[in-house]
Formats: sequence, C-alpha cells, structure tokens
Amino acid sequence: MHLPDFPPIPPEALAVIARPQHVSVSQITPLPDIGITNKIYRFGDSLILRVPRNHPHIINLAYKEAKVVPAARAAGVHTPAILLFDDSCTLLPVPYTLYERVPGKRWGCSIWNRKPPQTSGRHWAGIWRGSIPPSPQRCCRLRK
Repeated sequence: MHLPDFPPIPPEALAVIARPQHVSVSQITPLPDIGITNKIYRFGDSLILRVPRNHPHIINLAYKEAKVVPAARAAGVHTPAILLFDDSCTLLPVPYTLYERVPGKRWGCSIWNRKPPQTSGRHWAGIWRGSIPPSPQRCCRLRK
C-alpha cells in the first residue's frame, strides 16, 4: 500500500484548533514521526493532536478509534480521553482527533521488566474489530 504524505497543516489551522483549548500557537510542537498513521502535535502540557494521512484506510482507522476509545474508557481501560473528533473536513482535509495527554512510556522501554500480557493485546484486537464488547473483566490494566 502506498501511503501519501501527511497533509500540510497551516499554522492558522493549528491556531483555530488550539484557541478553544486555551493553547497558544507558541505551545504547539510537532512530535517526531514514530508511526506511519498519524502526525502528532503536542498542544501545551495537556493535549495531543493526531492528524491522519489522507488515505481511505487510515481515515477509516481514525473513525474506528473515535468509537473504540470511549468504549474502552467506559469499560475501565486506562487510556487518554478524546476531547474532540472533527470529521467535518472544514479546517483540515482529513478528520482529526484531540486527546488529553497523559505522561507515560512506550512499550519496550527499559521500565518494562516483562512483556505486556498477550490477553490484553487479544482483547484490544477484539474490541478494535468490534467482535468483543468492552468488558472490565477482560481488560488488562497496567500497574505501577
């Protein structure tokens, strides 16, 4: 699958997204590209903007994520909240999602002394496919 570049995002569009959140343009930082799906921007200390590539499959993933994240949170899974999902495409050529930012580490960092439980991955995959309804009894929660 050939993936298009991330859509260009003019500073004016970032300002429009940031203004209602009381974030100034000087507090917006593009984060390093570590994935292939979304361009990520840090909005101050408490928000993350995710902007997907303009590709039908990837945009479909953004729609799924907008449904799965609230369902997972309702089931008790500890994951950042979606504060805004805008699929109007009036400001950007793709839907975008604004999340709360929570501090943490990526999987595989040295803080993990064991592999993540496989049951957690299977459960997330089932929720993602829509074949498993979210259930707190089947969710694996990370502990400090």
